[in-house]
Amino acid sequence: MDSGRIRFSLRGIATELKERLLAVPVYQRSYAWKSDEVGEYWADLRSAFSENAPEYFLGTIVLTKSTSASFRDTIIDGQQRLATTSILLAAIRDEFGNRGDSKRAEIVQHKYLSTSDLASAAEVARLTLNSEDAHFFEQRIVNRSAAPAPSRPSHELILDARERFGTYMKKVADDAGPDWAIRLTQWADFLEHRVKAIVLEVPTDADAYLIFETLNDRGADLTIADLLKNYLFGHAGSKLDAVRDGWMMVLGALEITSENALFTTFLRHYWSSVHGAIRERELYKSIKDRVATETQVLEFTGQLQNAAALYAALLSSNHDYWDDLGATGKENVETLLRLDLEQNRPLLLAALQHFTDAEKRTLFKSLVAWSVRGLIVGGIGGGTAEKAYCGAAVKIRRGEIKTTGELLAELSPIVPSDSEFEEAFATARVPKANLARYYLIALENGKQGHKEPEFVPNSNEDQVNLEHVLPKRASASDWGAQFNADERRDDVHRLGNLALLQKGPNGRIGNKSFSVKKPVLSS
Repeated sequence: MDSGRIRFSLRGIATELKERLLAVPVYQRSYAWKSDEVGEYWADLRSAFSENAPEYFLGTIVLTKSTSASFRDTIIDGQQRLATTSILLAAIRDEFGNRGDSKRAEIVQHKYLSTSDLASAAEVARLTLNSEDAHFFEQRIVNRSAAPAPSRPSHELILDARERFGTYMKKVADDAGPDWAIRLTQWADFLEHRVKAIVLEVPTDADAYLIFETLNDRGADLTIADLLKNYLFGHAGSKLDAVRDGWMMVLGALEITSENALFTTFLRHYWSSVHGAIRERELYKSIKDRVATETQVLEFTGQLQNAAALYAALLSSNHDYWDDLGATGKENVETLLRLDLEQNRPLLLAALQHFTDAEKRTLFKSLVAWSVRGLIVGGIGGGTAEKAYCGAAVKIRRGEIKTTGELLAELSPIVPSDSEFEEAFATARVPKANLARYYLIALENGKQGHKEPEFVPNSNEDQVNLEHVLPKRASASDWGAQFNADERRDDVHRLGNLALLQKGPNGRIGNKSFSVKKPVLSS
């Protein structure tokens, strides 16, 4: 490929594997095609093969020349198709071998799957996957080894694809009868010459990422994280290596290996914490509008690294971050996790970055109280609350809010007053068992004079269960005299209808009448 030029060509998918050494970058996703996708790919190929179609079009593959000494072209887009095709070629090789034609099996092996490296005097894979899959793929698919055992979901998918293609190719050979060798050879030729892709070869990684984004700009099944990653890499310029390393550190801080739903949620919460509430579908454009230059891309990646470490702390009370805030801080985080209100995370991200440690302790204790009030009264889990939290987060970052007291004044429209809470609590219905347990234990702690009744360790559900005094499936014969049908439906989740019992007694009284339950409840 000439330096500085973008080249287009229409080439067979197996031709790419035959004539190049290819590598999936370490930061790209692991192998991801599930059984239905493999099945659909095979069905499409089989149909095109059976109809003797002159060409079957696979879409676009984006490559860039590597600057490393490995002389491998880097795959920016197309790694799933290339990997799956390699597995199919391996199945053709194995079927030759299974039928005693070791010579043709070795021809397929060295033509499409591996090559000899002069420097190391070793066989190397023509296609290497990312850091998580490379060794497994090379050993199990390319080298036909029985080890290592799968250790990741992507490894299981690789083995599933191999098994499926093995089954498919056995049937192809069986159906061909004595002409099985001709038919298998035809399949290899089909993949090399008639299953084609548009191959875009670009001078630099940055060019490749920009093209990838453009190709997938309309109607593609890409996540926001996919688009953002490729946008940032495409605009990183001379800082690309630092940006890619930073991106990997963000994933590491969140303890994930690829850009999943948690990553997208984190990204939206962080951006909302800085710029105000934003919907997911608007997130990518908003970031693009504000992050454009090489310097901005690098700075943004650094900001994500810092925020990711704090966000990970908000997801676990056992995170090292809480060691400096003491036991009370951990307890309040655990309680907030139990309440399961992620709308407050943009606010907490800002507070963790800008409040003093003492103010953080005060905030977390207060936020537990505000959250319970909001859950009982209603409305705390909706968009209005999240918008308020995000607006407050922006003010924290600007230095306009520095204390929990100032924060409460800002959030007063969404934090119920004493009177509102008391009125709602008197008739509160709590259909979620985990919340009902929390409220009941906290009430008991308060009655017994605990200093921090709001802290409730996760109870062992194998020993303690939630009992509905009026059962969820109350029969008219046992309860009809006291409650009509509407009351039985409406009152079953009332907090006053709930109690915590040892699992043994609870199992015994179940849906029985109140006369049977009363002695157990009174004990």
